Amino acid sequence: MGLDMYLSAERFSSGSNHASEEEKSQFAALLKASGLTRKDISDVSPPGRVRFVGRVRFVVGYWRKANAIHKWFVDVVQGGEDKCMPHDVSRVQLQQLVDECKKAIADKGKADSTALQPQSGFFFGSTEKDERYYAETQETIQMIESILNNPKFEDWSFEYRSSW
Repeated sequence: MGLDMYLSAERFSSGSNHASEEEKSQFAALLKASGLTRKDISDVSPPGRVRFVGRVRFVVGYWRKANAIHKWFVDVVQGGEDKCMPHDVSRVQLQQLVDECKKAIADKGKADSTALQPQSGFFFGSTEKDERYYAETQETIQMIESILNNPKFEDWSFEYRSSW
């Protein structure tokens, strides 16, 4: 038991006639990976309402008991409400998280630092700014920067979800 945290990336792909060739190719790959065919989809859809749209979702970030990172998501993305529900995260917000993590590392050892504060909670782990805290913070910077700097993620949407 404990605080598990997930950042997912999601992208839609269309196989409709007006989609680009790249989208149609991606949609065909999704169908192949799923084991379905266009006919399988059209057979279960009402006549005239067939939508050849699929989505792919990957977990691109995972933390365990990184309560300071979780608190940041709750405060900035979830409006202060700590509910184990999915919440959309913008690229701007992800950059803000990177900036906050960098500030926390720059403030290491400063007693008056307010950057990236830990929070207590049921099975949330340590609330100390110890080596684990700084390791999680550095890993978060690397993870999020690799997503933001990868041009292949430019048109993906992101979602944060926690479980505890």
